[in-house]
Amino acid sequence: MPIVSVIIPFYNRFEWLDAAVRSVLDQTLTDLEIIMVDDGSDESGCFEIIDDPRIRYVRQENNGPAAARNLGIELSNGRYVAFLDSDDLFLPNKLEIQINYMENHPNIGLSHTSYLRINAEGEYIERMDSGKFAGEVYPGIISCCPIATPTVMIRRDVVDDLHFEELVRLGEDVILWIKIAKKYEINGIDEALTKVRIHGCNAIHNPEKQLIGNKLILKYAFENDVSLSRIFKLKSMSKMYAYIGYLYYADRNIKSCIWFFILSVLYWPLNSLDIFKLFIDHIGLKVRNIISEYIEK
Repeated sequence: MPIVSVIIPFYNRFEWLDAAVRSVLDQTLTDLEIIMVDDGSDESGCFEIIDDPRIRYVRQENNGPAAARNLGIELSNGRYVAFLDSDDLFLPNKLEIQINYMENHPNIGLSHTSYLRINAEGEYIERMDSGKFAGEVYPGIISCCPIATPTVMIRRDVVDDLHFEELVRLGEDVILWIKIAKKYEINGIDEALTKVRIHGCNAIHNPEKQLIGNKLILKYAFENDVSLSRIFKLKSMSKMYAYIGYLYYADRNIKSCIWFFILSVLYWPLNSLDIFKLFIDHIGLKVRNIISEYIEK
């Protein structure tokens, strides 16, 4: 029985799959298995499975990432379960550090780490300090969850009881983290141990997809915990609309940005302070850029 099972779901996009698998095989910890779950890809024959006894390949009819990860969990044998998307990469000591941490903290149901964002070519973009998110994070995790799925490791007994919501195609990972946070402590490791690739197919910067996903997350959370206060729900809705406004702002869609900022303030007026700060920071940045250009001239 391996100490950890790494679940890699994929659908059609094979250009980075080989590198993802090799980043697991090249770990300093070797006592592992990889469950590759082909979610009904229609480009059969476009990739070759690496010849390694630690790899298992299974195929299912296209049913979404939640179903693919659940199938991987069902077939896995490890004491711990980790996840890697087919376009992302583990750094060489990721599993060793994370397993040592969880072995020394038996009360933790889920651990996650900070990570690096890279572009489609694998070049560094920025570091995300998500590993600082730790402790008794419920219910705050409902409205603010920085956990990236390829950084997560879960104990076997936790995923024996809790699974990804298969009817949800966006936000299904956060919904599982919320379920876990209600029952177990979640801890982060503030070391960047995973590379998350940012490219045109990501939902992370797509305001429309993020709006759908976040609404599903809040709907699930509100329906499954009647103890959540009305104030908490209003604040959560406000944060969600502000976040969508930020995405439109980054996309230079000012009309949509203003609309979602208005919705945010209507749900929780005090959130206007954060929105005001965003514009002050933006104005300050533009002023600094103008001064820099003047000095250079």
